[in-house]
Amino acid sequence: MIQKIKNFSSSAIKLRKYFDNVYANPRKSPPTRFCWDPWYVEDQYCHLRTPAWTFFPKNEYLKLHSQIVEWGRANLGCWDISPPWLSLYLDGHFQNAHADRPHGPLAFVLSLSFPKNFKGGNTFVLKKERHSSRTRKTPLFERDHFFERASPTFNQLLVFDPSQLHGVEQVRGPLDLRHGRLVVHGWFTKPRVQISGGLARASASTRKTLDQFAKVFVDSIRTDAVKLEGYLAIQLVVSKKGDVRKIETLCSTLPQETLSKLKNKIKNIKNRIVFSSANTESRIIVPFEFST
Repeated sequence: MIQKIKNFSSSAIKLRKYFDNVYANPRKSPPTRFCWDPWYVEDQYCHLRTPAWTFFPKNEYLKLHSQIVEWGRANLGCWDISPPWLSLYLDGHFQNAHADRPHGPLAFVLSLSFPKNFKGGNTFVLKKERHSSRTRKTPLFERDHFFERASPTFNQLLVFDPSQLHGVEQVRGPLDLRHGRLVVHGWFTKPRVQISGGLARASASTRKTLDQFAKVFVDSIRTDAVKLEGYLAIQLVVSKKGDVRKIETLCSTLPQETLSKLKNKIKNIKNRIVFSSANTESRIIVPFEFST
């Protein structure tokens, strides 16, 4: 599933304006014009790319970088991001279907594009769950049955599971760099436990209780024959008294049926875990990476 966050960054307009100014006059040759790597792998990748942090003005780029990092911490349980790329797609450019394994549990694409200037260029991701032919009015199984697509809408952040087949549809039309598909993209990395509120100091007692929670949770999974592969980040809401008041799913790349089973297990564990008392309510993000 592709998660879409509209109007993501206040820096998007300034970064886009800077890009347009660099290429406004093709008869001028500022050093910033000569930065692109024409990345080509036959039948697989074809577009231009450059490290995003070397292209844009430092201060404005760092604002965007920090916004992506903070969003990943709060919503995905990932502490950092990989060094982002700035990629540009002109007429004929594409990325054919591929999967990314080692980079991070989730990928992101922030669009600085205006899709009205070109055709194609949609991000596509293989669906984990597809509707049976019995529920369809037609028995045809065409592209949209297998892939979810998202247009590169300006200032929209896309987040998806990079271990699923994904890519970029061929762009058609633009030769002027200002009219191409322009995106900042990378991976969310370094999942880690994050604690805010009264238990934020992460005392030995808190760590011990978290270890207990993780052990009980993992042991309960091992009793099933189901093989797990994917990412799950959950948030514990802990009362001042130390009781786990609520457990929420922040993010998951697991199949829906598998996630539903895990939620039931987590509910059964909730009342067995008690933290130390604190002055205020606490929130604890706990990420899990499963591999077969």
